[in-house]
Amino acid sequence: NGFVSITPLQMDLTRFNQMDSVNAWLKS
Repeated sequence: NGFVSITPLQMDLTRFNQMDSVNAWLKS
């Protein structure tokens, strides 16, 4: 149910978390 109905806000948060992980990986 939650997987099918993904809100734009959740997509933005997921994208933000992925970008944050990439930034942390590049800094290390």
